Amino acid sequence: MAKKEKLFSKVLMILLLIVIAVGFTIPMLDFGGESQIPVEPRICKFDADCYLICNEQPLKVFCSQNLCQQNSCAEEPYYTFNDIPINFKIKFQNSPVSLLLEMDDIFVQFDGVNVKYYSRGLTLANLFERVGMIDSNYDLFVNGQQSYAFANYIPAEGDNVVIDFKVDESVIVSGGIEVSEEIEET
Repeated sequence: MAKKEKLFSKVLMILLLIVIAVGFTIPMLDFGGESQIPVEPRICKFDADCYLICNEQPLKVFCSQNLCQQNSCAEEPYYTFNDIPINFKIKFQNSPVSLLLEMDDIFVQFDGVNVKYYSRGLTLANLFERVGMIDSNYDLFVNGQQSYAFANYIPAEGDNVVIDFKVDESVIVSGGIEVSEEIEET
């Protein structure tokens, strides 16, 4: 009897070792299925740096935080380009401003105090990133009402956005924004 029990425990131990070996080996095998090759993030400075060619058509891709937001045709885009822009007006300190922006930016464009967003879902943070003011201290007024959404606010068609910066007199030009009137301290 003792010999049978010893043989039985040896067989069980061998079976256990085989199951463990197979359990670690099978997940490593590729049975001819499509394997996804990870795509490295692409560094960009402007939206024009992020174009993709999908199905022989150019695809406009949004550049944010110096990274293209879509790196392959298989990925879903965060922001899709729309030919019809969302137009809204923007003022700083209730004064007209001239926002200096590179022409290679496709999704956010400026025409005087008018801003054009060529994608739904872009926030004011995307605008501030473009002009180098992402960490600014300000109050936000939308259509005459104070908004506490701040950089997370998503502008709608025809909005009148007033950004009241909390700055001292020595800061007139900041991050690509040129204020056309002197800022008076209140």
